[in-house]
Amino acid sequence: DATSIYGSRGANGVILVTTKKGKKGSPSVMINSTYGYSEVASHMQMMNTQQYLDMRKQAFSNAGVTVYPANAYDVNGRWDQNRYTDWQKELIGDRASHRTVQVSVSGAGEQSSFLISAQNSKQTTVFPSDFSYKTNQISSNFSYQSENKKFSISNANSFAALSNNVVQADLTNSALNLSPVAPALYTSTGELNWEGNTFTNPLASLKGNYENQTYQFNQNVNLAYEFFPELFFKINSGINYQSLEEYLLRPHTMSNPSFGRTSSESLSSKSKNDVFTYVIEPQVSWSKTWGDHKLSSLLGASFQQTVNKTSSIVGVGFSSNALMRNLSAAITKNIPQDIRNEYRYASVFA
Repeated sequence: DATSIYGSRGANGVILVTTKKGKKGSPSVMINSTYGYSEVASHMQMMNTQQYLDMRKQAFSNAGVTVYPANAYDVNGRWDQNRYTDWQKELIGDRASHRTVQVSVSGAGEQSSFLISAQNSKQTTVFPSDFSYKTNQISSNFSYQSENKKFSISNANSFAALSNNVVQADLTNSALNLSPVAPALYTSTGELNWEGNTFTNPLASLKGNYENQTYQFNQNVNLAYEFFPELFFKINSGINYQSLEEYLLRPHTMSNPSFGRTSSESLSSKSKNDVFTYVIEPQVSWSKTWGDHKLSSLLGASFQQTVNKTSSIVGVGFSSNALMRNLSAAITKNIPQDIRNEYRYASVFA
């Protein structure tokens, strides 16, 4: 049955999704709100300061090393051996929250129904900064059937705006590998601590910035009409558009100041991806029943086109980090890709 209705693409079966619709009666309003939090459920069991130092010194002793190397800062006296930091708590120990608020209005009469819904949600992370994933969505559907039941139409559409600025670095890796006597993350003045060039600060990645914005629009319209008794014409059509834009900023301030880097070495990249799809599926069906016999016939077609466009640009070197979002201000520009792909599909079935 799926193949006869959906052509070659229905050969393995079809999943039909029915959206919520308004219930018969007076219009109703529904408000739904949820809130929760999450945190890392269990931590790795790590050595304390004394256990760690004993292990390190034993390792050098086993290797016959009596003078600790210059870069063994944890045991050669450069770092305070009385310190102890639980890096799992420090780097992935925050509490993440997630909340959702949804409002919908719906109603239905003898021949029509409607539903309009709006939703807002936000989810944060366990990292030590204000990272979040946000979504805003508006959706609606409408259906109508004529009194003589010969004509019907239904329409469903949705619009969503999504944003994400989660850090592009694995702080979990640092949380499990840093020495418990490693220096504090910040100096007394609130600056990132590099401890005299002996420490690679894991929070340096937070000086960079990643963010993306996604917009999605989807619309579907179904029409049906009975021209003559037992002869039906139907058409299903839809469009889908998605646009993604993302920025990755890596300013020179992510590096140890002793390297002497300036904004002339800052890097900024921007990429964009647009996907547009439309589909049209007309169908004509006829059925006849007499006695113990029934004859059904169907003629249909399916047309689809998808256009995918991807572009990106990388800029290196700025007179000021304040200009990093304006890639035209970069000293050096590179365009690694500018691609357009087109997909077309056409079929008839009977």
